[in-house]
Amino acid sequence: MPKENTLNNYKEALIAFNPTFAFYKAVVVEEILKEIQPISIYLVGSFGRNEGSFYLSDEGLTPLRDYDILIVVNASVKSDVIEKIRRSIHKRLGLPDPYSRAFKFKGFTVWITQATLKDITVLPLLKFYELKEASKILWGKDVRDYIHIKFEDLSAYNGVLILLSKVEGLLGLLNIKGLRKEDAKKNIDFVYECMKTYAEMGTCLSLLSKVYEPSFLRRCTRLSKSFDVLFPELRQMNNALPSLMVTYAYRRLLIENSSLVSLDLGRLLIETLKDSKIMVWYYLRKAYGVNIVWSPTYAQVFDDYIKKLNTKVLEDLFDYFMKQKIGIRSKIIRQLAVRLYLRYILFKFFIAARKRGYQIKLRVLFMRNGNIMMKLWLVGFTLLESVKEDFRIDASALYVAAGRLCEVLDSSHIQTCLSKENLESKFSCLQKMTLDILDVADRTFHRKD
Repeated sequence: MPKENTLNNYKEALIAFNPTFAFYKAVVVEEILKEIQPISIYLVGSFGRNEGSFYLSDEGLTPLRDYDILIVVNASVKSDVIEKIRRSIHKRLGLPDPYSRAFKFKGFTVWITQATLKDITVLPLLKFYELKEASKILWGKDVRDYIHIKFEDLSAYNGVLILLSKVEGLLGLLNIKGLRKEDAKKNIDFVYECMKTYAEMGTCLSLLSKVYEPSFLRRCTRLSKSFDVLFPELRQMNNALPSLMVTYAYRRLLIENSSLVSLDLGRLLIETLKDSKIMVWYYLRKAYGVNIVWSPTYAQVFDDYIKKLNTKVLEDLFDYFMKQKIGIRSKIIRQLAVRLYLRYILFKFFIAARKRGYQIKLRVLFMRNGNIMMKLWLVGFTLLESVKEDFRIDASALYVAAGRLCEVLDSSHIQTCLSKENLESKFSCLQKMTLDILDVADRTFHRKD
């Protein structure tokens, strides 16, 4: 579909959806205010930037993936209160329970995150910069003028988080039986996640080049026009990447049945994984000076990332936080404090995972490399790569993923999965387990509870 037609159809879709959109926003505000009194409530993410995605089918117009709601508070709200609010919102909007394991990666949802006023002024996170530049206030005092973070101040960790968190999204939406039927209409969330992955590559390149645009579309378009100058090495590695970023930035806006008819889901998965690995390789090299002798698509490359990065990606973020918020000026003291803090977070992960029923190995607490997120992302990536283009499971890659998970988990958990009757069942078991533990790590390391 020509780009001009896509934009025209998208604008019509936005107008048609506006009454429903207004109702959704009103319900969100009402349910939040029933439980807490925040400073302000914002709509962030794609819908906050006026570029939220829709699926247009015979049944009508459906928003894709989620509304990102950010509440600014004086003091952190307990996780059970946030859980109650989300459940109430979903009930009123006729959506499934957002805390059901079966639902987490299926269908539309309302996400709620929180941040204190102090956090949004000192943490060098992209989400806070975009709160200032590209969001909608739904209720309360507008605090965006308090945010003085410059784009060049943003931590390189933002790009790592964007690129590698896509592992969780793709793995969570990968349904072997459903995808094998090659019906893209029934796998729309998976299709969207692949498209969004390419659009987010533009965000990571934006962080590297310090070129910012508030929308995915303008961001990817602007970068593609200067790709040869800004990223000549990446162009040589993947000549099609700039055009793919722009194409999917457009296509993700309004996905119609006509565009899904000839879509090869297996090829889409393989290409998305290949291009993601190239982008991770390039980003870590440019942002952190990580030089790897292996090809970006070689299986060994992630192991080298973990060895060479260690906790550096997290230290970069927390060092800025301790300097700006806590006021520790000595770099030596900050480095020591960051390492102690990361060990404390690792201990919290250990306890949280055990409470959920997973026997995390005790040696995890003392391992030299404390970046458990990188280890789990590696497991997820290896699992994804065990899926072939025809959606058969490659046994050798599956067992490699199981071995890597065994470095974190007690072997009894792994044996439970590997004792399943066929490769597909083994994959499904490891998939669910990896996603569950990744969720625990994500909530712990990124303070989501």
